Amino acid sequence: MVVPAPLRKFTAGKSEIETSGGTLREVLAHIEASHPGVANRVLDGDQVRSFLKVFIGAEDALHCGGLDAPVADGDTITILASLAGG
Repeated sequence: MVVPAPLRKFTAGKSEIETSGGTLREVLAHIEASHPGVANRVLDGDQVRSFLKVFIGAEDALHCGGLDAPVADGDTITILASLAGG
């Protein structure tokens, strides 16, 4: 998983971490077990926070099943903050 800068304080400064799980939900649970605090920053209850985008490879997880989106071995998960302008 590619770790965005604001979450690196939970991963000892690492920009990438190894994860496991068959769905995005399982991956986030695995990350939370090994890097406590990450899931609380990514999730709002049972969904990804509205200002974040999570990609599995090049696909937006929201359009692939949300937290139940399948994750295959070798998939890269990227978390990005949505930007807004005005």
